[in-house]
Amino acid sequence: MVGKNSTDQQQKKKKKEEDDDKNKRSELTKLLITVNVAGSTGPLRLVVNENDIVSDVIHITLKSFARLGRLPLLPSDPNYFLLYSSLKLHALNPKEAIGCCGERNFILWKKEAKVDVKETRIPGKDDNPKQNCCWTSKWR
Repeated sequence: MVGKNSTDQQQKKKKKEEDDDKNKRSELTKLLITVNVAGSTGPLRLVVNENDIVSDVIHITLKSFARLGRLPLLPSDPNYFLLYSSLKLHALNPKEAIGCCGERNFILWKKEAKVDVKETRIPGKDDNPKQNCCWTSKWR
């Protein structure tokens, strides 16, 4: 009787461990996504976890893009980029999970640089126009 009870307990432990393993596997669902990088010739196909956040997916995309030697050359900082769903017109939140939007096709765009119009000036242009024309002083 003692041997039978111990084998039942061992079988229960194994079942519990198997159930825990199945739960862990279901939490780590992998997704095959396609990312089109703006200005590039073709898409990248990546395998990511469903729970990965968008900023991590952007980082993985940039690393894969650089490793493959694709053009155009891109900065490696994911903060310079936005990830769009192919069906939605707004950028995905960098802190949300990639699997929550229900999409598998994405577009990676580089953010536009903000230019302050007040501080921009044309090089070589000063307030005095006579100082700008250095060639006029030679011929006078």
